[in-house]
Amino acid sequence: MKKIALLFLLSIFVATLNAQNDKNKMIGAHSSLGVGSFGLLGSKGGRNYETKYYYTAGLDYSRAISARWDFCSGIECTFNNMTYYPLTPGQKINEKYPANLLLITLPAQFKYHAGKILFLNGGPFINVLSRVKESGGDRYDANMQLGLGLGIGLEHEFAFGLVLSLNPYTRWNGIFNGFKYLQAGVSLGVGYKF
Repeated sequence: MKKIALLFLLSIFVATLNAQNDKNKMIGAHSSLGVGSFGLLGSKGGRNYETKYYYTAGLDYSRAISARWDFCSGIECTFNNMTYYPLTPGQKINEKYPANLLLITLPAQFKYHAGKILFLNGGPFINVLSRVKESGGDRYDANMQLGLGLGIGLEHEFAFGLVLSLNPYTRWNGIFNGFKYLQAGVSLGVGYKF
């Protein structure tokens, strides 16, 4: 009986969403790829880190707040393939080791529609989990790192509500604490407006 009641309520919810014709909400997913590091990654525990490449997968939700502005949020997971260099004061870098950085991120950003297909996006995000795993089993965890992102992109909405987007961006992670570094990459997204 509980399953039938839940299915009934879910059907009413979906029907209510479909009855609205304003199409001011969007759900979707994205994937990103980036390479290189950009010099802001600081040292922690006598180590310097350099990102070789990273990739991201995420779920998106956005809502129009005016004719040109959307509020965008969601959740994403980023995997960074890195190299770390042990540093001792007064010594040169002479060894390097592999490391991985995992980020779980919650963005709270805004999108400005500058034209029919061009948009600008940016705003703060929080890395709710940041975990570095180095060769040899060493681990460094830091939680709740604040960051800022900025991007410019293109999107196309089809008549039936499907939206495809291409979004080059840059992000500054760890503004106040944790691992400070810049990410730059390109995100490909697909969404559905309702």
